[in-house]
Parts: sequence; C-alpha cells; structure tokens
Amino acid sequence: VTYIKATAAPRASLRAMAHVGAELQSMTRRLRALQRQMSRRSSAAVALEPSKPEEVVDGPVTVFLKVPPHARRVLAVFELTGRNATLAARFLAAQNGLDMREPTSLPQVLAAAVEHAYLKVPFQTIVGLFDPPTCPRQRRELFAAGCFVVQSQLCVWLLAQNKKGVAPGRRQLVAEACRLVPKELPREVATMLEKHWQGGGRARSQRKWLRRFRLNFGFRLGRARAQAVMPLEEMRAKASAFWRWMNHVHADSSAPLLLLNMDETSVALKPTAHVGTVGRVVANQAPKAIAAASLAEMRARFTLMCTICADTQVQPLLPQILLSNGRTLGKKPKVDKLRGNLLVWNQKSAWACHATLRKYISLLGSRLSEAAPGREYVLLLDCAPSHLHTSIRRQAKLSHIRLVYLPSGLTRSLQPADTDLFARLKSRLSELYCLQQSRSVDGVIQPDKWLEILSSALCSVLPAVKWSKAFRKVGALNGQTEVCQALLTEFGWTSLPPIPSGPPSEEETKAIFPRRKNIDVMQYVLWKQPAKRPRLYKGK
Repeated sequence: VTYIKATAAPRASLRAMAHVGAELQSMTRRLRALQRQMSRRSSAAVALEPSKPEEVVDGPVTVFLKVPPHARRVLAVFELTGRNATLAARFLAAQNGLDMREPTSLPQVLAAAVEHAYLKVPFQTIVGLFDPPTCPRQRRELFAAGCFVVQSQLCVWLLAQNKKGVAPGRRQLVAEACRLVPKELPREVATMLEKHWQGGGRARSQRKWLRRFRLNFGFRLGRARAQAVMPLEEMRAKASAFWRWMNHVHADSSAPLLLLNMDETSVALKPTAHVGTVGRVVANQAPKAIAAASLAEMRARFTLMCTICADTQVQPLLPQILLSNGRTLGKKPKVDKLRGNLLVWNQKSAWACHATLRKYISLLGSRLSEAAPGREYVLLLDCAPSHLHTSIRRQAKLSHIRLVYLPSGLTRSLQPADTDLFARLKSRLSELYCLQQSRSVDGVIQPDKWLEILSSALCSVLPAVKWSKAFRKVGALNGQTEVCQALLTEFGWTSLPPIPSGPPSEEETKAIFPRRKNIDVMQYVLWKQPAKRPRLYKGK
C-alpha cells in the first residue's frame, strides 16, 4: 500500500504538467496565428482621407482589407482591364464588402493602393499571373477575376445596345458573355467561365447569374420603347420656349389663373388583364383561364377626352367625354346618369376631330363660367392636327379660354395627362373590371355595366389626386421652381437654365409647333380676349 501511494503521486503531477504544457502550446499557436493575422492586416491597411475637413475629428480613417491590393485576383483584374485602376478598385471594394459611395475618397485611395501594389510586387509575379494554376486556390482567384472582367465588359456592351434601342435577351447575353472571356486566361479557367455562363445549357442556371448581374450593375427587365428620337439641342429649345410662354401667360393674367389640360386616349372595351394566379393545365383539372370575348369586343375601342386642372375644388365639375360610334354602346346608353361627369357622345366614328373639339370647348367654357367665375382659363393642348384647326382658336376666344400648346414631340414629358393621369386611370379601370368579372356569374360584362365601371374609375382617380403637382413637375406652374429631376436629366441639364422674361419670340414659338403647319404662331402668344358680348353675324 505504501509503494502504491508513493508511485501514484508522481504520476498525477506528471499528468498535470502535461496538461499545462498542452495549454501553453495551444496558446503559443494562437498567438502566432494572431501575429500573422495582424501582419496581414497591417500590410493590407489603407488610410482614407476625408472628403470634407469639417467631418474629421482625429485625422484619417484606416480601413483593413481582408483581400489585400497585392492579391493575385486583384492584380489579374488590373492586368486584364488594360491597367484600369478604377475597375480594379471597384473589384477590390466588392471583394472586401465596401461601399464605394462612402466615404467619397474611397475609390481614389483604393485605385492608388492597387497601382502601388502592382509596382511593388516582383516582376516574376506579374509575368506568372496567367500561368496554368497549380492548386485550387489559384484556379478560384483567376476565375473570380475573369468573372468580374467579363461582367464589366458586358455592362458596357449592354449600355451601347440600349442606346441603339435594343434590349438583349437571355440567349444573346449568354452568347456575348462567352465571347468576352479573356484570351489571356489559362484554358482551364476559360473553360470554367464558359460553362458558368452557359449554366450547363439550362435556362434556370442562366437566369440565376443574370439576376445577380442585373442587381450588381443596376439593370432591370424591360422593353425598349420605340419613340421618335429628337436631338438634344432641339429638345432644349422646345422646352425653354414652352416655359417662357407659360411664364408670360402667368405674368399677363389680370385675374387668378386656372390651368387645365385636356388630352385624348384610347380605352378598350376589354381592358388588359392584370397578372394573377391561374391553374396549371394537367389531367383531371379545369382548363386554363380564358376570358371569353368575340373578335369585335376585343377590337372595340373608344376615345376618352379627359380634363384635369390645378384646382381640387373645380376638378369634380369638369366634363369627361367618351366618344363612341353608336354601334357598340347603342345610340342611347341604357344608363340614366353616369358618375364622374362622364358624357357619351355618339358620332359616325369614335375618333376626335376639330368639330368634336369645338363642341367640347363650348361645353368646357359654360362649365367653367359656373364653377370658377371671375378667373382666367388656360387650356394646355398638344399639337395634334385636330387641335390646330383655325376654328378651334376662334371657338376658344368665344368661350374665354386661352390656348397654350405643348411642344410637338415632347408631350410624353411635358403633358400632365401623359405623365401622371392615363397610366393610373387605366390601371384602376382594369382593376375594377376584373373585380366586376369575378362577381358576375359567367364573367361577361355588358356594355352598360362597362360604362358604370369607367365612371367609377373616373370618380376614384380624378377628384382624389392633387393634379397641381403634375403641373408643377413639368414646369407649368410656379415658374419652373419644382421641375422634376428626371425631366432635367432627359434634357441633359444638371440644373434648370435661366428662362428669359417676356413673351417668346416668333422663332422660339415656331419651334413648339410642327414644321409642316403654316400657322400664325404669334396670335396664340399675344392672346387678346374678346368682349364679354361677342358680336353676332346674322343673329348667330
């Protein structure tokens, strides 16, 4: 027993000493790893000088990079892009999860760090950048560099295609990405990139990387809209002339001004359906959803003459006219009274002509004299041929309505009805139509019910919106102080240029109207209101 106790004590002490030694070795390894990590961080640290001195308290800020500027992938991007330090700095920021916008000095500092690292590394490293990889890590670094370079070049190519009016699809983008793979990369890495872009021939894999590409570079899915292309200088001249004309109208008015805008739009008897949920066509299930309609119903169109104004109290009293040919809705609608001041005018054709516009201006003048007496009325019209007829100007003078025309070719940007009204109104019409279809037994909407849906859409949209904001954002109110930034960007301006005072000259006004029309434009600019009792000719 004594021998066992004597030998057990040294063994316990030996085990304790071994345990302490293992802990010391573990702590030593951790300290060495921490030293190496701090060494790498200090070698990859960059100092950011603030862009605004008043924001600094303790001098420059130091940012530690997980991926240093002298990493192989960063140098490969710098070399593949033709020593473009800006693109290499963008890649370096993406690899380290940095935002290039904050602080503003970050892009310049990162670009300088990449150039310094490129000059500092040995020449043999630069020469062997694109040697065949000897380990998976080198392969991954070259693959990451190749991905970024191809996507950057694909972004430039895509912007050039958009400028030509082309919106490339998935197959075209995949083919272009494969074509842009750098030839300097090893064959093994180039093959990996091509397989990555092609996604194994699966459309789903291609859509995945295309989705990430759109998110990273600020693209979206859409269609290239076809429209007339106008030189930038001509657009600026037209917009400046229109704004100068509007400023002259405001300065020339002797009474409170009421600004109105009327435009025609086409509405369908069968509105475009919203995207919703439909069942799949499989065995033992119902067939896919189909809205039953005849060819005549699918082609049926009407002209809606919509009027908006900058006064919310006058807006509910303005007439809204629906032009019909009398066949689809009948010569006399079955609905006794339509809401939203909607009137149905039956004609030989549903198209608007100068006779229809004369009738509309006469009705508008009588409504305005009751709704807003003692004010001056200004009606904005586009340069449609029916709006430029000589009789329109005479009828407007008799109704005490001053006409101002929007520049031809720029109505999509400067007409409040186009910018703010029609898309909202048609979306609401489609929504109410779908709701009424779901409540019906067979999904068929009769023409008289369609009229009620249209009047409900007008009631829910027109009085509910303050249209003065639409007039201000296009520069028709408040002297162009609230013109929207998107409009200035379209005209290539960072800020609005000064608009001269006084009426526009004859040359400036001619830029507003179409060139093919022989019009005395100054009769519209130097508007003279007639006497309150117009002279009659043979009692008419």
